[in-house]
Amino acid sequence: MTIFYAINKIKIKYRNEPLIPSDLVMIKSIKKIFSMVNTNIIIAFVIFTIVYLLVFVYLSKLFPVNTKTSAVKRIIWITLPLLFFASSTMWSGKANFVMKATELFGNEKNFWDPVEGSAQNGLIIQFLNSVDVEVMNRPKGYSRERMIEINKNSRKLSSKINSTRSNSIKNQVIIFNLSESFSNPNRVPGIKIKNNPIKNIDKIKQNCTSGVMISSGYGGGTANMEYMTLTGLATCLFSGTLTSPYTQLTPHLKNNITFNQSFNYSAAIHPYSAEMYNRIENYKKFKFNSFRYLGNKDNPIKYRRKIQKNQYLSDETLYRNAVDEINSRHRGMFINLISIQNHMPYDNLYTNTNRWNCYSKEGLVSQQELSNYVQGIHYTDKAIEKFIKRINSIKKPITIVFYGDHLPGIYKNKMLKDGLKLHETDYFIYSNTYAREHGAIDLQNKKNVVSPSNVQYPLGLTL
Repeated sequence: MTIFYAINKIKIKYRNEPLIPSDLVMIKSIKKIFSMVNTNIIIAFVIFTIVYLLVFVYLSKLFPVNTKTSAVKRIIWITLPLLFFASSTMWSGKANFVMKATELFGNEKNFWDPVEGSAQNGLIIQFLNSVDVEVMNRPKGYSRERMIEINKNSRKLSSKINSTRSNSIKNQVIIFNLSESFSNPNRVPGIKIKNNPIKNIDKIKQNCTSGVMISSGYGGGTANMEYMTLTGLATCLFSGTLTSPYTQLTPHLKNNITFNQSFNYSAAIHPYSAEMYNRIENYKKFKFNSFRYLGNKDNPIKYRRKIQKNQYLSDETLYRNAVDEINSRHRGMFINLISIQNHMPYDNLYTNTNRWNCYSKEGLVSQQELSNYVQGIHYTDKAIEKFIKRINSIKKPITIVFYGDHLPGIYKNKMLKDGLKLHETDYFIYSNTYAREHGAIDLQNKKNVVSPSNVQYPLGLTL
């Protein structure tokens, strides 16, 4: 129980959400998860656990309890908790007598603000509320006939739009680039970075389709953002109990429709372990042709480089592998890039972090974490500048959709007051020189705000 509460405290601090059942899938990646947590927190947790156990043993000997009881009572005391936990499989789906019974006892389900739900119901009840997963509430008027009608109308409309286009998307190189924890910190209320660490990206954004993307998570939620960009499905359309499509939905579907299937060839690159979020199996479900990741001996990550004390491979590593992938084929393709460089933790990673003159209101953020994070996104800025120059030299039509998945979980702003700003990341859609010479356009200042699920729309307008 101590471990359960400690994990919840850490997750709420960095991601503003408690532990949920779908997180248990990550147990197989426990070593990777521990590497992402501040070492001081782990040490403090271990010390607390040891002290707790010692005190428990001491008090047990000092005040012994008579544990003798009949076999019937033992069976009852074992069975009741098991029945209680097993009943959670009927708490949140379709209406039933178990659900109504829990509500009579004061269980107020709150999936839209899980931290508030935990405060109302307690961490254990909030966790159990998420056991019974309902994928989606059935919309009014839903039927096979209605879906066929919508499909026909959509095909007619797309045919009309495509009739005036000279370029086929299959013959182009389209890159989705999820940039880990990338977001301009100057948008966060109470934070001011006097020297701009992302000058190149700001310059790129001024001359192409760009703006802010509204993230579904804070401090985490990478897989959900990736899922929405690839499928065009907003996670808010699912029920509140379905919080992670990659682990709760995709593995169980026979057919997953994704953007990369519009191409004859698609590849994914992630310079980190593929254990997280079941990516290996999910990419197979999405029909990716290849997946480069750490540990893949057949298709390995090349040009491995880390920056100073950062434990993660750099964005430069990611982009050099992307260039290799682009040059590996003559025809069009889709490439999904998932970076890792700017993942937490953010303490003692880089030198010369004081040059950014980071300012924050007292108590909003650790200055050390902020300055190291800012230095990290500066390295991203330089890496993307080199990558843009490189793809501009390639005689193929290449378009990159760059977006941050979420803010780093280092800010202590009140979510009720600054929630929107804490969910704004940067995005841009850039076409290389060859693509612009052959018809690609930009929509400057016309698509300032997008969601990950509809970023395909402004992309389609630029091609």
